[in-house]
Amino acid sequence: MKKSYILLSLALACVMTVSKAQIYSYLDDPTGTYASVAANATGTNLSRVNGLLADPACGVGFSSNKHTSGGYGNGRPSVEFTVSPDAGFQLDVTSISVDIRRNLKGPAYWRIAYSTDGGASWTNSGTDFEVLNGNCFTTTNLTFDVTDFSTSSPLIVRLIGHTAFSPLNGTSTLRNITVSGAVSYADADGDGYTSDVDCNDSDSAVNPGATEVCDGIDNNCDGNIDEAGGSTWYADADADTYGDPASTTVSCDMPMGYVADNTDCNDGDAAINPAATEVCDGVDNNCDGNIDEGIDLSISITPSGVIELCKPDEVTLEAVGTFDSYQWYKNGSPLTGETGATYTTNKPAYYQVEGFIGACSSGLSAVQAVAVYESPNANIFYPDGLNLCVASPLLLKASYDETYTYVWYKDGVEIPGATIANYSTTETGDYYCVVTSAEGCSRTTATVTVIDECREAAPVNAEFNVYPNPVSDYLNINFSGMQAGDVANILITDMTGKVVYAGAVSANTNFIAIGDQITDGLYVVTAEINGHTSNQQIVVLK
Repeated sequence: MKKSYILLSLALACVMTVSKAQIYSYLDDPTGTYASVAANATGTNLSRVNGLLADPACGVGFSSNKHTSGGYGNGRPSVEFTVSPDAGFQLDVTSISVDIRRNLKGPAYWRIAYSTDGGASWTNSGTDFEVLNGNCFTTTNLTFDVTDFSTSSPLIVRLIGHTAFSPLNGTSTLRNITVSGAVSYADADGDGYTSDVDCNDSDSAVNPGATEVCDGIDNNCDGNIDEAGGSTWYADADADTYGDPASTTVSCDMPMGYVADNTDCNDGDAAINPAATEVCDGVDNNCDGNIDEGIDLSISITPSGVIELCKPDEVTLEAVGTFDSYQWYKNGSPLTGETGATYTTNKPAYYQVEGFIGACSSGLSAVQAVAVYESPNANIFYPDGLNLCVASPLLLKASYDETYTYVWYKDGVEIPGATIANYSTTETGDYYCVVTSAEGCSRTTATVTVIDECREAAPVNAEFNVYPNPVSDYLNINFSGMQAGDVANILITDMTGKVVYAGAVSANTNFIAIGDQITDGLYVVTAEINGHTSNQQIVVLK
């Protein structure tokens, strides 16, 4: 196979050092009249497509302007001509070439394109040929060394210039256009015989290599009709309308006891033929070369219908049907070792099962899809702490997502109307929230206990400083008056209320490592010490 390439050469005159067979040739006539076309073909003069006639300042060659300043396109201003093979012939094309001159404002890039389907689709050189500007007799040779092809349809060739420095004044001149190749006899019906020897090139069944049959036609193009003595017929001893390929006779008419078919694999048993139903009996009943294949043994999977799981739940699939053994499949591939009547999974996939009785297979069951959904986040935090003595009401917040639904509970009893992510309370007790995703998966938060205990004084309040801010790796936390043994509980939440860090700091260890789970953004740091809480905002920039 050949590839397209660019051949650029500047010369004052064209010198052909290698002679190539030509199908079509244009030299330099300003009107676009072609110079020659091969025997058994016709050609058209050059014409402009979407372009206009430019002043042929050079006096020779085919000139054009109105080239686009944009990129390549089949419909851009171009020069076009057509070569058509005569009836019974085809064009065997090997390359297309042209010599091009442009003025300073003319199109800098060109492509050569051709179509064999009336312009419905085009094949072009794939890359741009660059053409340098020059005087009247300085040209650039462009050669599109096409992948060799043959066509019995008209060949339309377009020479397309683009990226002109001026779409108004840019001018190009074309000379020495050549379509190289040959014109040969066509094989219109694709039977391997060209029209000079094929007596009917529109029928692939008629050619010098065909077998003569009794049809009133000269099938093998030898000038005789039905001289071969007729067709081959096959014995049908078991009268099942399927013939024995090993027992034949030749005749123009079908003899009694013979048929045109030759696909019976057992002409002594009428129950065995290509139309028979395969049964599990160790015999090739339907003559397809296989034994006991595709037996209609019914198998299915239960449960059926829509199966949706919430992690980490699982489902047990069961084969419906009595078989000696089974094989389970996941996404079309067999599961190693899964040969029982049931299969338990918590993985999303398409599942099937195959049953066996001896060597007979049920074939694969219908597909049973299993969908597995992530359970929702179910964290709970309390920015004002859990002591009503410090703040009342106290705000309890569950993990937020606009697709979640919520139900709050106090002391194990559902709180009427408490169905959003936040819940404010003025009562002591044990609180938790059931969070449900849009897919119906539910998780329960941890239980927190709201108390009402007032202290006369606390050795350390919750006022604290954080630095650096913005922070990238380690966040330092300092409390006013923190003593050895004091511990502060720290929560870091994003702006949706999602907890991204929960831990504690002390007087000895008062920094937090910013891990991968905390990405760039704005966060709230909540500190709780001795029943007192305080909040500060930080910016994370890694």
